[in-house]
Amino acid sequence: MASDPARLACYDALPLPDDHDRIVFSGSGSKSLPAFHAEAQSVLRFHSDDAVFVAYLLDRHGAVVQNLHHGGRGAGQHLVEAAGSYRLQINAIGGWRVEVVSPSARNIVK
Repeated sequence: MASDPARLACYDALPLPDDHDRIVFSGSGSKSLPAFHAEAQSVLRFHSDDAVFVAYLLDRHGAVVQNLHHGGRGAGQHLVEAAGSYRLQINAIGGWRVEVVSPSARNIVK
């Protein structure tokens, strides 16, 4: 599209994910996060701002489903294969951000 207003209107018309398509947690240091529901094939993405980031993805009974870790600043992700209720236990020394993205929101650029 040649004109800026028409091009911007086109982008504004793109659908954005509903609140239930994306769950976001952020903080610093160690923390036990509240329970959340993930759909099958959701992606758990994490970003660490410091040297140590370890997260335990726990099922509804408290059993470890996956141990996620990152040394140094950076990001990673994990595919949550089964739908269910989960919790995260974060052990970190700096800032971090975690988001759980449902399959319906993965292909939407925000």
